[in-house]
Amino acid sequence: MGVADAANITDRESIAALRRAAYRKAAQFEWNDESTLDWSTADDTGTVMAVWDAAGNVLSTIRASVFSDAVGAEAFLEYSLTGISLPGPALTLSRAATAPHAAQHGLFALLRIAYLSALPDTPINSAIAIVYEGAPHSGLMRECGYSFFQPQAGWDTEAVARTRPMLAVLPRAKFAHSLALRQAGLTPQSHPVQFDIAAISQSLRAQCQALAVPSAANT
Repeated sequence: MGVADAANITDRESIAALRRAAYRKAAQFEWNDESTLDWSTADDTGTVMAVWDAAGNVLSTIRASVFSDAVGAEAFLEYSLTGISLPGPALTLSRAATAPHAAQHGLFALLRIAYLSALPDTPINSAIAIVYEGAPHSGLMRECGYSFFQPQAGWDTEAVARTRPMLAVLPRAKFAHSLALRQAGLTPQSHPVQFDIAAISQSLRAQCQALAVPSAANT
């Protein structure tokens, strides 16, 4: 295993290829148009994180986009957030993908450790992601403090759900708890990964600054 870090535009082809390979194998949804998995403006403005192996091959990735309030997150996710508390700024997670040959090896857990470790140095107050019913990591997410909600409406233009989509929300008050549980399940021998938390934190803070959100020290 290699590094968990913030990716950049030089990684766009490998990130897009990984997304395509993973989504073709997805059991919970069918993707409408693979071209939308290419590197995009949302990747440029967001924080794309990835885990690479020692040879530099990308194994797993997730994108984190920051929105000042629930209105922006709702439009981005294309699911209603009516009745769901989502204090802003909100970290909105998307484009999660793991190489099929590396599935079931805890790589999503590594990425969550990476962004949860970076969040204390940001003014971000909540995190949200779409999780499809039956996804293998949903149980652990509940244990780590995520609350799950069934959206009142959805207008997803990207995918057709095969299982019920849910919205998983983690408030800032549970960031530390979630991180501690993730770290407790991490064994250095099985996951010898170096985390570049500073780079991820810097990228998330830059997103907040672009939204004119006060720094963590001022919140």
